[in-house]
Amino acid sequence: MHDAAEIRYRVPWRARSCYPGSHPSMQQGSGYEVHKSVPFHVSGDPRRLDLRATLRDPLGQVQVRIYKQRSSVPVTVLADVSGSMSFVGCASKLKLLSDFACALAYSAFRVGDPFAFTACDSVVRDEISLPLARAAGAGPLIAQRLRHCTPSGSDARGLLAGAERISGARALVFLLSDFYLPLELLRGVLGRLAQHAVVPVVLVDTAEGRLPGIGLTHLLDPETGASRTVVLRPSLAKRLEANLHKHHDELVKCLATFDLRPLYVVDKFDTGDVNRYFNE
Repeated sequence: MHDAAEIRYRVPWRARSCYPGSHPSMQQGSGYEVHKSVPFHVSGDPRRLDLRATLRDPLGQVQVRIYKQRSSVPVTVLADVSGSMSFVGCASKLKLLSDFACALAYSAFRVGDPFAFTACDSVVRDEISLPLARAAGAGPLIAQRLRHCTPSGSDARGLLAGAERISGARALVFLLSDFYLPLELLRGVLGRLAQHAVVPVVLVDTAEGRLPGIGLTHLLDPETGASRTVVLRPSLAKRLEANLHKHHDELVKCLATFDLRPLYVVDKFDTGDVNRYFNE
């Protein structure tokens, strides 16, 4: 990894962690952002002498500056590895997930933020997950574990338990999935993450939305593994396409009720797209 591959994320609130980092903070300490000036006997640090405040003080007291330090923020990936994530077309959804998580782990380490990775299908997959820590090798370890992961499970209800594990300090949570989830389940997950800053990352393989030619064909539901042989008529093809657009519209509306907007990763992972999302 190199600087161009870093994800430059940020949170919409001031961090409260006492650990130094790169985010604007509520903590007082070493930094560059002036918080206030106080009399010298309160702080006692002559290196921070504030001449202007001293000259303005009606009591003639020597004033020194108090600064706000920049602090760290916990960063967590909550990842869907249920059956639908096994799809491979123009890309591999699991590879998109791996690339994103690895870049994020590297970026968090570079700025001093602790990082965690929680993978879920119908349960939390502890053998794939990583606890919150500051570790230089988190990205490669996640990639290695995902290479040996076979997405399975008939649902992604483990995301509920995974979301409940993200407690304590306010965190930046990246929810990675193809979002072929029941909206009731998604609302439950987002409700459990209400105190955190959440980025819904929609992993898209454009080949998945392309229907085969008209005629006899096999349709597979990768989430449940169910397969059906159907005669794909033009009317059925239009109905399937309409259902796909309807699901997308309902997803965007559901996220909007939580004041969230989706970040799309389509066919390949690009840090530039992610950084533009945060810049907007």
